[in-house]
Amino acid sequence: MTSPNSGDSTVILTIPMRAEYVSIARLTAAGVANRLGFDIETIEDIKVSLSEVCNRLISTQSRISAEHGAECKIEFNLSSDSLGIDFFVDSIEALDFFQTEGDSLLGEPGGAAAGSFGGSVISADQHAPGDQSAEAFSTYNEDQLQLSLITLLMDEFIVNPNKSCLVSMKKYLE
Repeated sequence: MTSPNSGDSTVILTIPMRAEYVSIARLTAAGVANRLGFDIETIEDIKVSLSEVCNRLISTQSRISAEHGAECKIEFNLSSDSLGIDFFVDSIEALDFFQTEGDSLLGEPGGAAAGSFGGSVISADQHAPGDQSAEAFSTYNEDQLQLSLITLLMDEFIVNPNKSCLVSMKKYLE
């Protein structure tokens, strides 16, 4: 789909919310990033970030609902200087994306759901809110690492920029 007034274009991919379909999204991301002129290392960063978001959406979906027909629509927005990737999932709210077993990755249950993720990484002497067990600490650290990795690899990472788009990330051409 091409915008009528500019050279920008959008590629839309809809996949089932199942892990075996993430590779299709990765291939699509690689193809559109290559078309824009990103180098191999940057394309790999984009693919890793996309995989992390998809995997988080899939795990969030399975945690909050037994719905098997859920789909994720991914829009790849190509412009002359960047690649934007937007994720749309009707069955997941932004706050759910930040939750891990009832606690918020933002530090407080019910913490700010909209806006950009700050990318802070907790240290080994910190603990998951609300649960002191080693298993909860490990899960919390993995979730924090996952979100931090995305913020490090992409130029922009925003959760819930509007009501229809759950996650948006962008990489600029250098």
